[in-house]
Amino acid sequence: MLLHYTVSCGIIFNKEKRKIATMMPSNLKSDKLYSKLWEELQHYSPGEQFMSIRQIMRKFEVSQLVVDRTLSRLRAEDFLAAEGGRGLFVSEKIKRFTAQKAATVLCAVPHWYSHDIMEMLNTVRGLQTEFPQWRLLGYEFDFSHPLPLELPLLEENVEGILLHPAGDEFNAADVERFNQLRNGIPTVIFGRNCTDHRLPSASLDDSFAGSLAARHLHRHGHRKLAVLLSEPHNRATLDRVKGVEDYTMLNDLELEVIDCNVRNGEFAPGKTYDHMVQRFQRKYDFSGLVGVASNSFSGLLSACYNCGIKIPEQLSVVTIGSTGLTRTFAPPVDTVETDLPGQMEAALRLLASGQQENIVLKTRLTKQGSVFLKG
Repeated sequence: MLLHYTVSCGIIFNKEKRKIATMMPSNLKSDKLYSKLWEELQHYSPGEQFMSIRQIMRKFEVSQLVVDRTLSRLRAEDFLAAEGGRGLFVSEKIKRFTAQKAATVLCAVPHWYSHDIMEMLNTVRGLQTEFPQWRLLGYEFDFSHPLPLELPLLEENVEGILLHPAGDEFNAADVERFNQLRNGIPTVIFGRNCTDHRLPSASLDDSFAGSLAARHLHRHGHRKLAVLLSEPHNRATLDRVKGVEDYTMLNDLELEVIDCNVRNGEFAPGKTYDHMVQRFQRKYDFSGLVGVASNSFSGLLSACYNCGIKIPEQLSVVTIGSTGLTRTFAPPVDTVETDLPGQMEAALRLLASGQQENIVLKTRLTKQGSVFLKG
């Protein structure tokens, strides 16, 4: 896992001019001086004595008050250290920003414990040999925000970004803030289709995945279905539900949508378990169920077990997710594969091409014995 460095005041890297800028333009003299002194710091090594207050005043034609404010900020951020009576000296922290590193593609994913996140980070390492022109680096950001609020762009010599947004939908203001943060560095979103925000992306055809899961149950004779929304509402999960709805409507099947009302950051398997135990305690007549995500589907399986519902004899189930996870379930679950590695590889190829496209991947079904053929 990449350590999360704090990049003060939204410092970002402009690879064309190789300079430091702030996230938001400022007219304050101290902010302007801060950028200039930061550029000066790039030419110093740890332990070297920095310019004096008077040298700075003369070179940049600013008052002592402005210099004092700016130096106080650099000291607070631990880039400069005062040594009693001797002046200011450059700290070891500057190494993070001046070390020579290979051109890097930063693969940013939400910091949240789940099989999907681990699969994404493992995929980054696995794809390195396919893209030798870059150093591929995984990075986890705060999941409580849909898009990162900071990225270690300068420290890691980032020249491209792969981004999987957090669960919540992001709006135009979020995109604008992120665009200011990345400062022109090429970016491709994966795991979400970003046509609405004019960002290149590689994603699953989520509606198709939902329809494929529903068709699998229908072909086994099931005509009363349920779809389990066990994750936060976002475009991907809602499109999967819509795919199930469209298929059942076209084929005159009955459908119940079960929404567990999971919010971003909540423990989805636990909330799914509680909701489904209560649902099973009431009469239900669906014989087949589609899940929209494998991470939280374990909550449904545990509810079935504790309520005495046998899979697949009494309830046939299929979920959209990772076969790497669903094959370990008891019982293993038929799965419409999300293929996160495929999405990430497509996103990297799109990044390498420089094209502004939205790639949508089809998917496949893996049968593992959780769907029963009705007579």
